[in-house]
Amino acid sequence: MDELTPKQAPDMTPISVPDEIPVSPGGSSQRGLFLLFGVMLGAAVVLVTLHFAQPTPGKVAELTGTSPSAPIQTSHPNGPPSTQPSSPGPQTSAPPQPANPKPSGPGGTAGGTPATQSKPGTNAQPFNPFDGSISQTMPPKEISGHITPGAEVTLPNPGDAANITPAPPIESPPKSLLVTIRLDVADPSQAIKDIQAIAAKVSGTAIQFDESATKLDPEGAILFVPAAKEADAEKLVGTVGSLVVSDNWTGPATDRLDKMEEDANNRLSQLHVRRQELLVKYFEDAPQIKHIDEDSDRITKCLASLRAQKPGANTAVIKIKFMG
Repeated sequence: MDELTPKQAPDMTPISVPDEIPVSPGGSSQRGLFLLFGVMLGAAVVLVTLHFAQPTPGKVAELTGTSPSAPIQTSHPNGPPSTQPSSPGPQTSAPPQPANPKPSGPGGTAGGTPATQSKPGTNAQPFNPFDGSISQTMPPKEISGHITPGAEVTLPNPGDAANITPAPPIESPPKSLLVTIRLDVADPSQAIKDIQAIAAKVSGTAIQFDESATKLDPEGAILFVPAAKEADAEKLVGTVGSLVVSDNWTGPATDRLDKMEEDANNRLSQLHVRRQELLVKYFEDAPQIKHIDEDSDRITKCLASLRAQKPGANTAVIKIKFMG
């Protein structure tokens, strides 16, 4: 292989590049042409948009409620009204004019204007704000149909007031009698036997009634007798001992029962409170607690015997409390 001679070696001298490459005049012309073409294209788009955005006569009529083809009437001073076609653009409705205006002269005004004209807007149709159209004339308000007559009402005659039967009065509950007696006796046990004997004589019943249980002897009795024999029973009770005081009370049977039980119920409440206080110091089997339980049972049994009698309004009750 032949070796390269110094003359055949490639030239390795560096090539210098200029800092700015000159732009040919043809590049500026192209940019100008592109800019001009963009402006023309934008103007064409705007013109086409405006052309299609203009409302048509039908659309204007739908929005304003007027007809684009309706002729406009114009009145002349000395001739019949003439009609002119309306322009396709938006129009404003003029007030209605009379078809045959009266000429000038007596009863009229100068220039042929009629003396009386209808006020503008009196014959205008209602405007529908939902679709922009003019609604039809409202129908007359009429009530149709058949109304069935009701039953005939007859007013009372003032002269027949004497023949009107008055309403029966409201009956109040019958009154029941309660007699409270305080009796001084020497032997309470014997007094109970004597009162039971008196009850048998007057066709009644008697029970022992201890409402306080403060002593071992019987404290009193309750005598149930027919209301017609109450006076006789009260006299016989006076023979058992010395009558100290007597009190009569009348009222409904339910209230009478509550009145007889009032002292016994109060005593039971006191015993219950006392029992709770003693339980702080003593156990359930303490003598103090047992004594309270015995007194409470004694009063409770007397109340049960009283409620078992169920005295009604026709039964008089004599409550006897022994003194001494």
